[in-house]
Amino acid sequence: MKKILCLVLSILMVISSFSMVVFANDEISVIVNGKKLVMDQSPIIVEGRTLVPLRAIFEALGATVEWDDATKTASGKLGAKTVSLQINNTVAKVNGADVTLDVPAQIVNSRTLVPVRFISESLGALVGWNGDTRTVTVTLASSNDNLIFYEDFETAGVKIGDKLKDTIGTAAAFGMVPTYDSNAKEGAKSIKCTLSEGKTANLGCKLYLTSDAKNKLVDGQTYTLSAYVYFDSQVSGSGKVYIKTLNGTGAKEVVKGKAQTANKGEWTLITNTFVYEAEKYPDGLNIRIDTLEIGAGSLYYVDEVKISKGDKVAEQVTTTVTPPILLENDIFYENFETAGVKIGDKLKDTIGTAAAFGMIPTYDSNAKEGAKSIKCTLSEGKTANLGCKLYLTSDAKNKLVDGQTYTLSAYVYFDSQVSESGKVYIKTLNGTGAKEVVKGKAQTAKKGEWTLITNTFVYETEKYPDGLNIRIDTLEIGAGSFYYVDEVKISKGEGVAAATPSLKSELGDYKVLGTKVTDGHRPVPTNFETGKNFEDLLWFSEQKEYDMDKFLASLSGGEVVADDSVLFKDEFFGEFEQGKIEKIDVEGMPFSKAVRATVNDIGVNPYSFQIQLGNILTDKAKTGDILLLKVYMRTVSGGADESMNGKIQMIVEQNVSPHDKALQADVISTTDWTVNYLPFEFKNENYVRATIRLAYYEQVVDIGGYEIVNYKNQVKVEDLPEQVTNSSIAKDATWRKEAWDRIEKIRKGDFKVIVKDANGNVIPNAKVSFDMYEHEFKWGTAVSPAMLTNEKYQRALQENCNYIVLESEHKPRLYEEDPAAADNTVSLAKDLGIKAARGHCLVWDKRWNPEGLNTSTTDKFNEIINSGDKAALEAEIKRSIFATLERTKGTLTDWDVLNEGLRNDMRFLADDGHNTTEYGYSLIKKMYDWAREAGGDIDLYYNDYIMTSELITHVENMIAHGVDFDGVGLQTHNGYMGSDITTHLRLWDKIASLGKKVKITEFDVDTDDLNFQADFSRDMLIAAFSHEAVDGFVIWGMNTKEDIMYDSKFENAKPALKAWQDLIYNKWWTNESTQSNANGEATVRGFYGDYDITVTANGKSKTVSAPLYKANNNEIEIFLD
Repeated sequence: MKKILCLVLSILMVISSFSMVVFANDEISVIVNGKKLVMDQSPIIVEGRTLVPLRAIFEALGATVEWDDATKTASGKLGAKTVSLQINNTVAKVNGADVTLDVPAQIVNSRTLVPVRFISESLGALVGWNGDTRTVTVTLASSNDNLIFYEDFETAGVKIGDKLKDTIGTAAAFGMVPTYDSNAKEGAKSIKCTLSEGKTANLGCKLYLTSDAKNKLVDGQTYTLSAYVYFDSQVSGSGKVYIKTLNGTGAKEVVKGKAQTANKGEWTLITNTFVYEAEKYPDGLNIRIDTLEIGAGSLYYVDEVKISKGDKVAEQVTTTVTPPILLENDIFYENFETAGVKIGDKLKDTIGTAAAFGMIPTYDSNAKEGAKSIKCTLSEGKTANLGCKLYLTSDAKNKLVDGQTYTLSAYVYFDSQVSESGKVYIKTLNGTGAKEVVKGKAQTAKKGEWTLITNTFVYETEKYPDGLNIRIDTLEIGAGSFYYVDEVKISKGEGVAAATPSLKSELGDYKVLGTKVTDGHRPVPTNFETGKNFEDLLWFSEQKEYDMDKFLASLSGGEVVADDSVLFKDEFFGEFEQGKIEKIDVEGMPFSKAVRATVNDIGVNPYSFQIQLGNILTDKAKTGDILLLKVYMRTVSGGADESMNGKIQMIVEQNVSPHDKALQADVISTTDWTVNYLPFEFKNENYVRATIRLAYYEQVVDIGGYEIVNYKNQVKVEDLPEQVTNSSIAKDATWRKEAWDRIEKIRKGDFKVIVKDANGNVIPNAKVSFDMYEHEFKWGTAVSPAMLTNEKYQRALQENCNYIVLESEHKPRLYEEDPAAADNTVSLAKDLGIKAARGHCLVWDKRWNPEGLNTSTTDKFNEIINSGDKAALEAEIKRSIFATLERTKGTLTDWDVLNEGLRNDMRFLADDGHNTTEYGYSLIKKMYDWAREAGGDIDLYYNDYIMTSELITHVENMIAHGVDFDGVGLQTHNGYMGSDITTHLRLWDKIASLGKKVKITEFDVDTDDLNFQADFSRDMLIAAFSHEAVDGFVIWGMNTKEDIMYDSKFENAKPALKAWQDLIYNKWWTNESTQSNANGEATVRGFYGDYDITVTANGKSKTVSAPLYKANNNEIEIFLD
């Protein structure tokens, strides 16, 4: 129920009325009955007009659709409306009348697509368009004249009762006790009707119509009463129930209710059709629903009560309300958008009234922000001050702490009987009476504008035995006059908490300094140096060997401070739980002995099996000295794959906690001895401990020739060459060609266009051009609010990426402190043509650092963690998740719900800082369940920097504990030697085998060797694009040392940018022309993405913009008329 009542096709009108051009499946969302409509064919663009699927929306609303194949005519029928459209005919019919179309209907992938401007102009239904989120929603408008009265109890008190305090009428004689309940037909609330103890008569639930509804009733007109009823006790299989009308608020029935059967345990529709006779309702028509089936203390539920014109039940337009979002220091906040939900312990007391003061409160559209405020009017005959009272919820009252300082605040707007300004007061009351506790000092509110008024006080529990409530007074206006109140708060401390964000707050604190994109066609690179084939790949590093030792000998000032003797302490050798370490003889190398490490069990992490060389740099270097570690390695057996790529890691670190690293570098080798040179800077006297980590694969590796040379201050780090062996990026690496061939299979599809004339006859020999203008695959980068005012930054983004993530601004602390920074950055990116954005991150359990940008929690959350109160912990996590996802809904496509759940400093997911407990997994499950509930159809990810078997075990544990998530985000930060490509491919295989998507989320390469950075980045892009489970590749920024695109000022491109552009916009980009055959068919094989398809024949030309995606069958008919 609670379906959207709207002429079905009219939902679409705003898309074309705003001249939007759809270029991606997620660019325009259609919300039907509160749910996103899933379309099996995305919208397309024809000559500047947006076309959308006809059948999908009709079927979503239960309408009937017919297709006449002989005449190629689609007809849709909903109620009394019938719309008929013939393919390629610019004349359509609405209820039999001809209507001229700007663009005719088209067939795409066997679906009939229609121009939405025709729908909106011919049917004229009212719908809403959110340009920031590109979302179409139905608004609460008079789009159905057949619906006279409707109450679903979601916004209790707004619509029922001429007096808002009489939200639900009670009849003492019948002992009805009505309360709002969560057992709803749909939505969140219904009325729960309980028979009072001691009452034996029938139970009567009475609802008072609003004046607006009563005024719509026409004498002699037929109407239908309806409601849904749910029996939950004291009936066997079903019970009898009645629905009837009353005259006024009394018990006199006018329309008798006929007995109808309602089944136990399910919602049952009951109806009663009658002819309205005005003379029978001198006191006005109201509604009552009765039953004789249950006894004292028993109950039933009522929901979705209606009066509909005619003999059928009308449907109802739904609307989206805007719940207020509490910030960290907010104790209470009411913006009146969801009226009745938060104010008043008893919902019938939505707004308190004080008869002595004659206050008549009503909801009004003159709002500070959003859609509603409270309009306070002084009753006729009253001359005293006007007092608007608001009752706090129990939750808010429980947050008040004795002795704590708080600030009351509200916005006030005078609109009559004041010249330029008026005096106003804000104060607290004890309970619901008139007794003031905090006196309001006179504050000036200007006429015609919203004015903030405040009052700071110390809360003393003993002064509020009946609970604290709020009152706002004025003495300025007379009978019949009014003023408005909005955004009432109690904030912790002195001063008002940072402005609580509204979902309807306007974005725009930025300038589009790049090219504003409204049709999906962002500017992309078009000039390239090479062709499109595998043989045309760009290479950057010189692929040749040279004598590094000779080069080093040419340097002066080097002193050997550690040699390979550090490898041969007796305690290193022997049999261990995970393998064996032994000493071997070596011939033909600069050293005669080496260490052989056999790894039989990789354990949970790479350092579970390692050689700890000890504090070998003690007294060997000073802060700022430049050192170079040299080591040889070869793989005897095992390793990453059949090519036997073994891997170890060199560490130089602090010898005290937290063991920060001066050097952490992977060394990879095949069966040949390779030498590796690893420069680093000596940080201070604690960075003296050296370690060799072994547990990466089941492998046998040899290590020798270990040496550290101190060049002191004679050279800089960048003066020392980095030579590391990463055989996976060698020109002859076999994985690369295999990956390239997979790309051809999984990232390209066969596209067909059938060209026809106005009569439906095929046109042979027509020229058909397929011009790609966007990828389906997500190529992204992390961005920051610095982009808001930087033209070079904006242009760099829109020319290279179609997808973004914010590095920090969506993290819990920063987003609560300044949500506008994130919101504006996302909005700007959309204006620049970015098709999608992801969120990072909702929960991050890590050590507390109040000064750090990446501290994962607010001060409040930190206090909760320290308290050990698990209930409060979960409540705060849930609040934060809901607040963030409700605010960002419709603007982001996926979220990292949990970030880095394998850290060593976790505080609530693990007892020992690292190993997630059973409680931790149960809490993770709740996090994702909350995110799924609040976020709707977005993809939920787990994100981590760990990329070993420990990650797989953690993902498997999440699955085993029922965690609902869609994919795994792999950060993929790299040191100056990169990482083994084939290892990544195998990891992605394993994640895919668990049924999860993969996304590269934070790729960078920290090296001074820009050519190596380019080669490694090229190969990672190839590998990722070749793996079917990978659905996006995100670099962790564009202009720092680690980033692969630009220098800090966006003035000079790095070599890796050339690789990025050459692959994404040249080699993986389709621009092809062909001719239609005798059947009018033109086919090409191209990369999945968004295309402009231009057909030219017989002196005519037409261009269609369409998404040709992997999930579509990608067959389009184009008519040349």
